[in-house]
Amino acid sequence: MLIFKSHTHFFITINNYELYNNLRVLLLL
Repeated sequence: MLIFKSHTHFFITINNYELYNNLRVLLLL
């Protein structure tokens, strides 16, 4: 359970980072 939770948290963090990069690129455009 702990490993699964950590993996989920890592996955969500990666998604947030990619969304942030996408928004930053749109703002630069």
